[in-house]
Amino acid sequence: MKTTVRIITVIIAMGAALSSATAQEAFKLAVLPDTQSYTWYAYRGYDEIFYRQGEYVSADNRFAFVTHVGDIVETGNSASEWAIAEQAYSYLDISGTPYGLVGGNHDYDDATSPGDSTSFTNHFGPQRFTGKSWEYVARDSSGLTSYHIFNGGGRQFMSLSLRMNASDADLAWAQSAIDQHPYVAVLVTTHEHIAIHTNGRPTQGYLEGYHEYTDDNSNSPEEVWQEFIRINPQIFMVLSGHWDGEYHLSPLNDAGRPVHEILANYQSWENGGGGYLRELHFIPDENKIEVHTYSPWLDVWETDADSRFDLPFNYAEYVPEPVLLGDANNDGVVSADDYGSVQLNFGDTGDINIPGDANLDGVVSADDYGSVQLNFGATAGGIGGVPVPEPAMLSLLAFGSLAILRRRKG
Repeated sequence: MKTTVRIITVIIAMGAALSSATAQEAFKLAVLPDTQSYTWYAYRGYDEIFYRQGEYVSADNRFAFVTHVGDIVETGNSASEWAIAEQAYSYLDISGTPYGLVGGNHDYDDATSPGDSTSFTNHFGPQRFTGKSWEYVARDSSGLTSYHIFNGGGRQFMSLSLRMNASDADLAWAQSAIDQHPYVAVLVTTHEHIAIHTNGRPTQGYLEGYHEYTDDNSNSPEEVWQEFIRINPQIFMVLSGHWDGEYHLSPLNDAGRPVHEILANYQSWENGGGGYLRELHFIPDENKIEVHTYSPWLDVWETDADSRFDLPFNYAEYVPEPVLLGDANNDGVVSADDYGSVQLNFGDTGDINIPGDANLDGVVSADDYGSVQLNFGATAGGIGGVPVPEPAMLSLLAFGSLAILRRRKG
């Protein structure tokens, strides 16, 4: 009896601690719009604006990820412009802030005729992300299409950097990346997607006709939507630049969920954009994303309706519920409470996933304690990291299960 009481006491204490540790927290993403003017007009001091953006996002640890929509530079074959971009991103490298970039038409070595991506690749290709703390995978050595996996508020997200006017091969690769990560929410960053002058997605891609930009047939923004985005229920957002201004839409995908398409490009504003960037504040407790527009260079927040608005977002609506081994009580987290569920239902049999059946074999046995231990700290969102209990704790639980067995045998 004393052993059982001790087990329950420890379980309650650990459960309370884990409840706090696994709660979702608010977090932020930063979106850098076209920065080309800051590199092109460096002689006017605009490069300092780009540096200030990098310094700002790297100094706030609430930014879980920083993405760039492309047109990093104005002249794709200009070493001096790429050096400015390198310096701006050095702040993020030093702080360890996860980030990703996608190339725009100006980031090719010749922006006005068919060219190559040698300079983009040399500065922001796969080699730049070697040894980073987050997962990065590129489709090929160019790095023009890639994905990053990052943790936001206790959940996993994929940031998919999709080449401008993506080719069929780009889309096939991106589809395989999502298929390999069925339990993450996906945001897409691509240079061109929606535009004010077309009231939506252009049906003719800006680079279509320049086939050397892509390795097979390129796709317009509308084709990318029809053939890739709308059919993937995990995609909740598409970020883009290229066309001037601020604009957003939230069409429904084939699963009936909104996909938030957001355009932001300030290069036509004063001082080449004035340092304005987008902050996406994820508020899980309220199932929403607050979109803010801020210039760390000017220390000014834009508050008009196109610059400051809220979007609905519930992670669970976009990500299927995974089979979570170790989750004996089916609450979405493997914690000390699951040891209690195994103990309470010890010896029961039935269909898989009955209460206490942590390893899904249809019987609640000592093996289920091992499943809880092996997966301790895991959550339905795929984020673990809570320490496994000390062996002494497991010994107490083992004694408890033996006591139950003796009582049932008696």
